[in-house]
Amino acid sequence: MPYFIEGEGIGKIEILPCKLEDLTYSSPGFNDLIKEDKIEVLIHKHVMGLDLNYEFSIELPNNSIILQYQLQNGVPVFWYMFDEKYSEILECRNFIVLGTGCKFNLTEGHYKGTVQVEGLVYHLIERIV
Repeated sequence: MPYFIEGEGIGKIEILPCKLEDLTYSSPGFNDLIKEDKIEVLIHKHVMGLDLNYEFSIELPNNSIILQYQLQNGVPVFWYMFDEKYSEILECRNFIVLGTGCKFNLTEGHYKGTVQVEGLVYHLIERIV
């Protein structure tokens, strides 16, 4: 059963506890997360704004895996998964949101997904620091 937390500057975050054996998603880094049997993971989401061509940083639990970047109720969000036992060990992750036609050096980041909102196209890139 999901539950929600709210905080200033982060909006409302849906928290979905799940067991590893219930997951069928595969992503870079996923195999590192599942080296142990029956690790319990949590899936959280980060609500984003509708600005194009901006950079932001967020603290996520260590070794979080970005699962999806999609629209939820017309708002861009990304979901991420992490091992519950590392939930208090945070690392700073850096992202940039680019519009179509913007130049970006792919050696500086990893593409995470694309969403479309009212004719605008948003591409999420995680920066390599």
